Amino acid sequence: MIDLHPEEKIVLVVRRHWFVFLGEVFALILAALLPLAFPIFSNYLYDLGGKYLAQSQIIAVTTFVSAAWLLLLWVIFFIIFTNYYLDTLIVTNQRIIDVDQVNLFARDIATAPLGSVQDVKIEILGILATMFNYGNLHLQTAGGDKEIVIRGIQNPEYVKKLIMSTHQSEVPSHNSAHP
Repeated sequence: MIDLHPEEKIVLVVRRHWFVFLGEVFALILAALLPLAFPIFSNYLYDLGGKYLAQSQIIAVTTFVSAAWLLLLWVIFFIIFTNYYLDTLIVTNQRIIDVDQVNLFARDIATAPLGSVQDVKIEILGILATMFNYGNLHLQTAGGDKEIVIRGIQNPEYVKKLIMSTHQSEVPSHNSAHP
């Protein structure tokens, strides 16, 4: 997926935190409980149109609708999982690569040379983010008119320290250039 330059080594690959993924899936879990209300709805349909539809027809229709609904939720779950799994931040000894899976067939890849990183800022917002240790990472690059933002990554403080230490070890300091 990502072509590395000669002598480039991957230092870290990080994804969004599992709790962020679980938060997105929670709505699907609630939506999956909706077919449990269909028996009540089917009784209402039978009372409403009992002279036109048999009980077995109403049961067949509600079973079909329930199965189609759960199948749709299953497909949405796999789309969410694919986006979660393919959204990655890759730190190498030469550059930072942010792969943002926008939807199933589109991705946005932002690359910043390690030497152009000016500032790394983290945001940990809220009690849950503090408890589960996830947050947002902001990368500002030299000459870059746009800030790279990676949302919901796990252990952002460690990622920031790793980026800064890799930046310090791989990019020669300005003081050593002028003796």
